[in-house]
Amino acid sequence: WSSKHSAFYALLTRTSIFDFIRVREKVTAMANETGNLIAYRGDKHNVIFNLSPRARFLDMGDPRIKSAMQITKQVMLDMRSVGEKESFRLIVAMIPTKERVYGKLLDRAGYFDKYPRLADAVAQEDAARDAIAGFLHQSNIEFIDLLPELEAEVDERDPYPLTDGHPNKDGYRVIAETIDHYLNSPR
Repeated sequence: WSSKHSAFYALLTRTSIFDFIRVREKVTAMANETGNLIAYRGDKHNVIFNLSPRARFLDMGDPRIKSAMQITKQVMLDMRSVGEKESFRLIVAMIPTKERVYGKLLDRAGYFDKYPRLADAVAQEDAARDAIAGFLHQSNIEFIDLLPELEAEVDERDPYPLTDGHPNKDGYRVIAETIDHYLNSPR
């Protein structure tokens, strides 16, 4: 009866089926890219990291990335100038990648030795994060580094879904709480 007469039941059923199909298709597509998927499963964790060239392209030695970093720095300086002129507070939220958030856990589990591309991906992000954080600090631009709180969340649960590089509801909760705490703490 519910399947024929309840809009809520139909929506719930369709959502579950579509979510399942979407995840299955994504995993299948990524699996076709040999050597690009790294799965980690533990008592509290079940995640897949996609290191395909389409998804992972950060190389601090690449001239395109160097150029992009310079452009990013100039944009941030321009935003700071606009903020000063228009009297608003500019705060940059530094959001790490899924691989970086799980980095310490994966390193302890021996994954960096087993998967050098994963270790390199995290090292490249660390270099980029250090460069941006140093620039922001030197330029007197406020920023919130969300990495420590997301790493702490990994100790308890997965702040990212199985195959997606974007946070899940727990990850977004941590981000929101961290930003809220920063904004409401005395400077």
